[in-house]
Amino acid sequence: MKSRAKKYTPDYKLKIVNYAIHTNITQASYIFEVTRKSVSKWLKLYRKKGYEGLLERKKREDEQPKKLTEIILESISRIRLESPNITLNDIKKQYDLDCSLVLISRKLKEFFEGYFKVHQRLIVTFRMITPGKSRKKKKRIYQFNIYDCMNNRLYFGFGEERNVKNLCIFISHIIEGMKVHGLIVDNAYVSTNLKYLKQLSCGVSHYDENIYSKYNLPLVVENNRHFIRGKINKLSYSDDEKDLIISAYEDMILNSDNIRFIQPLITDCAENKGYLYSLVKLNSTEVLKETMLKIEEYGNNAMISFDFDAAHDFFNKIYLTSIEGNDCEWHSIKLDSMYKMLSIHYHFKDYKRSRTVIEDILISPNVHKLKSYGDVYNLLGLICFYENKRDESDRYFSKSNEIFLDKSKKDHIFDFYRVNIRKYINRKNYREALVFSNKYVRTATSHKDELELCRAFDMKGVVYYFSGNMTMSEKCFKKQLELAEKISDYTEEAKAINNLLSVITYTVSTKKEIVENHIERMKELALIIKKEYYLYEAFQFSANFNCNTGNYQQAIIDYREVVNGCIKYFDMYNIVRNLFYLAYSYYNLNDTDNAIKYLKEVCAYSNDSDVEYHSSALNYLGRIYLDNGDLNKSIKYYNLAKRSAGHDTNNYIVADSLKSIGIIYEKKENFKSSFNFYKRALSSFRKQSNKSSMEIITDNITFIKEKIALISELIK
Repeated sequence: MKSRAKKYTPDYKLKIVNYAIHTNITQASYIFEVTRKSVSKWLKLYRKKGYEGLLERKKREDEQPKKLTEIILESISRIRLESPNITLNDIKKQYDLDCSLVLISRKLKEFFEGYFKVHQRLIVTFRMITPGKSRKKKKRIYQFNIYDCMNNRLYFGFGEERNVKNLCIFISHIIEGMKVHGLIVDNAYVSTNLKYLKQLSCGVSHYDENIYSKYNLPLVVENNRHFIRGKINKLSYSDDEKDLIISAYEDMILNSDNIRFIQPLITDCAENKGYLYSLVKLNSTEVLKETMLKIEEYGNNAMISFDFDAAHDFFNKIYLTSIEGNDCEWHSIKLDSMYKMLSIHYHFKDYKRSRTVIEDILISPNVHKLKSYGDVYNLLGLICFYENKRDESDRYFSKSNEIFLDKSKKDHIFDFYRVNIRKYINRKNYREALVFSNKYVRTATSHKDELELCRAFDMKGVVYYFSGNMTMSEKCFKKQLELAEKISDYTEEAKAINNLLSVITYTVSTKKEIVENHIERMKELALIIKKEYYLYEAFQFSANFNCNTGNYQQAIIDYREVVNGCIKYFDMYNIVRNLFYLAYSYYNLNDTDNAIKYLKEVCAYSNDSDVEYHSSALNYLGRIYLDNGDLNKSIKYYNLAKRSAGHDTNNYIVADSLKSIGIIYEKKENFKSSFNFYKRALSSFRKQSNKSSMEIITDNITFIKEKIALISELIK
């Protein structure tokens, strides 16, 4: 009887596909021991449908399309209410329906006609009106309306801009006011003829993000313009009423429900005029500015107490306001809040959202007047540096440097030093970076600014760290830690411990108690400053120290914690790095099965920025199979390691792979090939200039020379 084919999970298929993309189908098939046909099939499905294509489906479902039954219709209707942006074509594909789009549309229309007869209908429209005589500047004024069919009430507001964001904020305020006064029921839905409410913004529509997610109100787009036009046309306003409504709408977009120093009001207008949900009546512009400054103060206080969620909410209120004026003071408040939001995202290593805010800042009017304008490019340069995009990083650091030079250098001297240090570290010009570090220390000392002096030692220690001088790096980080403890700055203290551990955990002579004390303190600080990834950094240092001191069992436990944390933050580089050291720990415990498992995961998850770990993993796989006597597999992996490292003869992995292939051919008694590989390995090792591993290189050179001399005799 023929055995059933082996089943693979979608996640395992994804690993194989990632490896095939990184290398090729043949290598993926060889490493994961599946047929080329299967790898090719999964790769095509992944490229066509993404992860969904790797999910297992029964052939019967593919061969027999479904028909539009009553059960399916109810399910589709529910999806259409919950996700107004979904198209009929998407629905047809999702349910694999064997019917036309026209039929689906007609059936849905019939369903909704019955559904909406018993549900509260809120009709959203807008119209443009001419400005009143009392207004000096002739600008278009837009009137936004929500008509409640159940209670026969009209809610309205005015604004000088018609866009999706403004309209959604207006809808949100009206619904909030209705909820407060018990004027909305659970089965309510929003009906509109404004199709742009359904348009997607970064995968989600403004309506879904701002209204549906908060109030669970479905959106239905239908032609209701004529229905409400007569009701609106009956309403007439005096100039004073228009100014009042415009001011109220401008203040409504603030949406400061948590700020109670301005009490929200429900203003009862004349009969048939409905209700106006308002925050202020008079002098709204000045009140709005005062409100912004107050919210900014709340946000600053929240940041000081490390309540970053609250701080982000406060700054986001300012960020979401859409009033555009020529008042520089207004722009400075808004831009400053956007920069503080950026600093919060960067604080949590959320580089994707950081980039989004940076883009919004850079396209804002009067951005050059932002006090932290230069630091925006500095942060962008740092993000690129951490993403291993050196050219982009250099460009942004240079731009930041230009901005600080254009501004008063006296006011931004410390920013100027920091960006130049980072620029030269990125260029690997450590001598010049050290020059600026020393200037930074001297200037901070002369200013008697202990916080900046703390940061200066941080930067100087980083320069020594990247240049390979760990002794001087450790001294600088110790001074940074002393100053941070002296001024009781928890953020700088956590950073100093993080820096110090990155040096001393690789030193065998360091006392275990010192490392453990630093790690425990770092965990405490992570909870205080609400920087969760510092917890995983603490586990990282613990793992490195245990691995370096031979305590591989504990290192494995710690590396697993780090991998879980990295998955949470989707930090792929550190996932790959820690999987490699997890495999290395198993290798040293002679657990070759787990070592092979995690080395293959390194190969599957790594990409172009992880070439070092990818090639090292292949090299270790070759070593394991060589130790196990599987010479064919071993030589295969060593060749893959050479190819992954780019055949760079200055690379230790290439040299080691060449030496190992020479050993394999010697075992096979193919002495001519062995002799050639030994000669290439000898040349490669002689090119190595890494002083920290000179002893290993010297031992390899001695070993290869002896082999070459021995094989030369055999060939003769």
